[in-house]
Amino acid sequence: MSFAKEVVSTMQTYTVNDPNLLEAIAKSKDGLELRDPTGSYLGRVEKEWLGKLPPGFKSPLTDEEFEERKKDPDDGRTLLEILADLEHRFK
Repeated sequence: MSFAKEVVSTMQTYTVNDPNLLEAIAKSKDGLELRDPTGSYLGRVEKEWLGKLPPGFKSPLTDEEFEERKKDPDDGRTLLEILADLEHRFK
């Protein structure tokens, strides 16, 4: 099994033209829950999810430690290295 080869993006883009909906989205600070006209749940959309921790999650690193680690570009592993490690562990 190869993790790297199985990653597939299914992201789709839709343009919102309704000014009332655009205003509601702009005012939202967190994610949006989408429902159809009958109230059935369709899914959730996060406005800003990159680099944002889920509610209630506390990072094991302090802000200072995180900033120090960001300064070293050679620190850590690449995504390919992580995926190769996972592939090796779960063969």
